[in-house]
Amino acid sequence: MRYLHSQVARKGQYFEVRGDTLLVGFDASKATLTYGDKPFLCCDLQTPLQRLRNGVFGIKIRSPNLSNAVLTLHVTNVEPRGEAFRYRGSEQFILADEDVALPTQAGLDIERIALPFAAGSSETRTVSIFRGAACKQTIANCTVVYMADGQSLQRLLLAAWRNGRRLADLVFVGVHNADTGGSNRRIAELLRVSEEPDFELFKAFVFGTVRDRVESGQAPRKRYAGGMSNGGAWALSMLAEQPDLFDGAIVMSPAIWHEPASMEVAGKALIIGAGLLEDGMLRQAQKIAGLCSDKGASVAAIYPPSGHSMNSWVNIWIGALKALEH
Repeated sequence: MRYLHSQVARKGQYFEVRGDTLLVGFDASKATLTYGDKPFLCCDLQTPLQRLRNGVFGIKIRSPNLSNAVLTLHVTNVEPRGEAFRYRGSEQFILADEDVALPTQAGLDIERIALPFAAGSSETRTVSIFRGAACKQTIANCTVVYMADGQSLQRLLLAAWRNGRRLADLVFVGVHNADTGGSNRRIAELLRVSEEPDFELFKAFVFGTVRDRVESGQAPRKRYAGGMSNGGAWALSMLAEQPDLFDGAIVMSPAIWHEPASMEVAGKALIIGAGLLEDGMLRQAQKIAGLCSDKGASVAAIYPPSGHSMNSWVNIWIGALKALEH
């Protein structure tokens, strides 16, 4: 660690990938910790840094996937934070774009609306709808993708457009997080792990109010559910519970999910993936891929060399939209 300490002393923070090893160092003597007692590394890799000496913290991480990884890293609980470290070790995978503005050249009509969430409630929920050029008058020949991650959808679409994916015959529907309730509300709405009504209320909103607005009684060519993390588990639940409604699902880094007593996915399309630098969610994705394949689904698995972040999800998403072109 002597080399790492000397680099931090000169630069304040230091990141380097050497083969299968990542070196990280940070001078906390010139920064303020906003929480905890150690600087914390985020986000494709997540771990506290270890105290070295004289206010310098660092860590050495080894993984067989690091040399080809796509990484965005920063020390998250300090002020000032410092610049993020972005690393692309493979031309096969991309780094997620930092900007989110979708240009008109992408050819998508964009509608952002607030819809009433539930009967008897004054709550509304923001929904973003992106219609490809061939889907502006009719959706009969279009595929509609319902996403539980509306706040991230534009960023995914920007990456897809920049990397040559065809969007003309697709409609993307993104339901945003609630304005109140934070992460606990999101978990309750997207994971079927409790008896609370939030999951069913959210499901009824998406496939009642939102679907009526998007489809107006006209069936599309195909329907997919999609999402990442908790949203990935939700997308899989929608496919498993409503096989008559969905033709497939795009499942990215799925969180906690339990196989239902009855699950008919034969002939359905499952595009699933997780980052190779994830742990539990990578194993979860691999387990689900095997389960659905055994049940007769057509499974395409995509495992980018990244973590639980947009760097993994944009690569899975681009692969998923490529699969939808066939």
